[in-house]
Amino acid sequence: MKLNSTEHLDDFARKAFGDAAAMVSANTHYRLEQAVNAAVRAPAQLQDSPAFKPRQWKWFGLGIGGGALLASVVAVMVWNPISHPSTTSAPAVATADSAISTDPNVWSTDLDEDPSMYAWLASKEALAVAR
Repeated sequence: MKLNSTEHLDDFARKAFGDAAAMVSANTHYRLEQAVNAAVRAPAQLQDSPAFKPRQWKWFGLGIGGGALLASVVAVMVWNPISHPSTTSAPAVATADSAISTDPNVWSTDLDEDPSMYAWLASKEALAVAR
């Protein structure tokens, strides 16, 4: 009967384990069995104990997440405040110098802010001037 390498390796490992187990004292063997049994029972005992509550971790995570969200909102408000228009700035008042200015930039800004100019543009008179 010819054995392949996997079967040969399994047989060798079993023989080596049996030889090592035979050299272990009865006291050490008993202590190892107790350790194995304790490890098998540990998860069931952990779930039954009142100290282990999975829900407390949920609240811990929610607290950490909420704190991070609050900190990010505060950071955004500090570094990028909402701008409010200042109420102390007075509107620009046309002076006599700007009324007689020949600079088109000066009088075009005055006309842009004048609502009567838009009413005139919609009139028939403006249509006649445009032709």
